[in-house]
Order: sequence, then C-alpha cells, then structure tokens
Amino acid sequence: MRPLYDATGQLKGFLKILRDLTAQKQAQEELERSEKQLRLFIENVTDYALFQVDSHGLVTSWNTGAQRITGYAEGDILGRHLSLLCTQEDLEAHYIDDELDRALTKDSTEEERWFVRKEGHRFWARWVTHAIRDSGGQPRAFAKVLRDETERKRAEERLRASLLEKDVLLQEIHHRVKNNLQVVVSLLSIQASRLKRADLVEILNETQNRVRAIAGIHETLYSSPDLANISFSAYMDQLIRGLFSFYNVSASKIDLQIDSDDIVLDVTQAIPLGLIVNELLTNVLKHAFPDGRAGTVWASFRYLPELSDSEGTLDEGSAVLTVEDNGIGLPEGFDIQHQDSMGVYLVRVLTRQVRGSVQVIQHGRTQFRVVFPLRLPG
Repeated sequence: MRPLYDATGQLKGFLKILRDLTAQKQAQEELERSEKQLRLFIENVTDYALFQVDSHGLVTSWNTGAQRITGYAEGDILGRHLSLLCTQEDLEAHYIDDELDRALTKDSTEEERWFVRKEGHRFWARWVTHAIRDSGGQPRAFAKVLRDETERKRAEERLRASLLEKDVLLQEIHHRVKNNLQVVVSLLSIQASRLKRADLVEILNETQNRVRAIAGIHETLYSSPDLANISFSAYMDQLIRGLFSFYNVSASKIDLQIDSDDIVLDVTQAIPLGLIVNELLTNVLKHAFPDGRAGTVWASFRYLPELSDSEGTLDEGSAVLTVEDNGIGLPEGFDIQHQDSMGVYLVRVLTRQVRGSVQVIQHGRTQFRVVFPLRLPG
C-alpha cells in the first residue's frame, strides 16, 4: 500500500509554503517602501498643509507644511478639533462642521477664507477637502490640502485700492475738464454778446456748440461707472436735443426722429463722432429749413455687421452714423470733398480720425452717411 505523503510530496508542499511566504514578505516590503515614500513626500511638501481629520473633525495626521503655515507642531494639534484654526466668526457659525457635511454630500469641496495661526495672526488660504470612504462606501475620514495665499490676497487688495484711486482721479479729471470747457463756453458767449457783426457772432456760437459737444462727453463719462467708454446713443440723443434747443427749433415745425443701437465707444472715438454729429446737425438746422419751412430730421447710429462666412456669422463689424433731412437739399454740384466751409472741413478731418468714410446721398432727401470700423472698448 502506497503512503499518503511521500518524500517528494512533502518537498513540493514545503516549497509551495516557502514561495507563498516569500511573496507575502516581498508584498509587505513593497507596501512598506510605498508608505515610506508617501510619508517622505508628504513631509517634504512645505508649501502645502497636508493633513487628515476623522469624521468628528479631530486631526489625525499633520505634515511639515501644515506646521510651517499654521505654526502648530504635530504634537500641538493631533487629536484636537480643526476649529482651532478658525476665526471667531467661523467658530460661532460652526463652519468646520458645516464644511465637512458639504464634503460628505459632494465628496469634495474647495473654498477660500481667513484662518488663524497659532500666534493669533490671520492668514488667507484656499483649501480642498476630500471625503475618504471605505470599500463599502462609508465615510471614515477627510483629507485636506491647504495653501497660504495671504500675499496674493493682499496684492489683489492693493491692486483693487490702486484701481479705485485711479478711477476717482480719472473721474475728477473728467469733472474738471467738463467745468473748464463750460467756462470756455461762457467766455465765448460773453464775447459774442459784445459783437455787432452777425457773421462773427455766428462763428462764436458754432464754436460754443463744438466745445459743448466735447464737454458733454466728459460729463457723461464723469457720471458713468465706466470712465473710459461711453454709450454713444444716449449721448447723441442729448447732444442733438441740445442743438434743437440752442437754435430754438419748434417741434411743431421740424420733427426729430432718432433711432440708435446701444453701441459703446471709447473716448478716442466718441469725441470725434460727437463733433461730427454737432457739425451735421448744425448744418441742417441752419440751412435745410429756411423761412420757417417745416420738415423732418432723421438721425441714426446703427451697428453695421459684416458677414464673415457663408452662414452669415456677425463679425465685430462697423457702425454707421446718418443724418438725414427732407429740407431744400444741397446746392447743385455739391461735393463734400471739395467744400471749404469750416463745418464740412471738420467732418472730413474727424471722419479720417475714426478711420471712416463719409458719403452724401440725395434721393428726395439729403443724407450724410459716416461709416467707420468699431473698436472693442479698452
């Protein structure tokens, strides 16, 4: 009868046990090496606080970075509640408990707020909290990563204060420029009242309106939250109605129709465009309706889109300013490029300044049309 275990079988069984023990030892050594490398990594990260808290918010691990940022050594804080780092406001609001609850709901959270160092000084930090769960999905702890961003926060506050200071200064500049231009208008008005020659009075009155047009830009910017850009449609409406009032135009005689898109221009475009509107409307009110003639004036400022592809996608495009009337019309052979009057000359110069083109169209009505490329507000 053959024995149950012969020598060969015993040897094979021994070798199998030996291999299993060797593999188990190697796995254990590999795990220990990995844990050691992870501990070394965590301990050598000094720019970030890396630590864990249990489900009750008690600190269970603490790295060198956490000590450097908060001032608490590992022995000072292990086993203590994380609210030790909170401001008085957050303590009263039970912030840590609420934040851990949010991390459980979302698995992780990321927030910025003030914390308190061991010596009592506040610091601004961004931190991420991640819920750690077991294989059954039950929460066991929370891993936290915290970075001190106090200097960035202070730099942002200094920048914000500097920008506010510059905005206040720029607002004051617009206010003073507007006031100084109004003084110029007053001086021109006084001078005009002392002249007896009608042609000189007319020149001074037109100059007053040009100065008013510029002052209106600065007045609008002064009262606007944006000190560099202006909603031109609102300004144009105010400017045109001011001219109608200045020339004492009766609404029963000349009907005014204004149609504008809400287009924002920077001040370098708004000033020349305002002056162009002033010159064109002045020309209409002085010459298009003589001897009490009735009629209509149309003014518009519209977005003129450009088609950038076959599907008609809108590009940044251009804007078109039109001033139109049904008055007596322009003299025969009128050519805007060869007129030497001051008003027409200014329209040509200012149109070039905004990189635009001016066109005169007569088709029962007289229309001045200025097209120019839009720039994005700076």
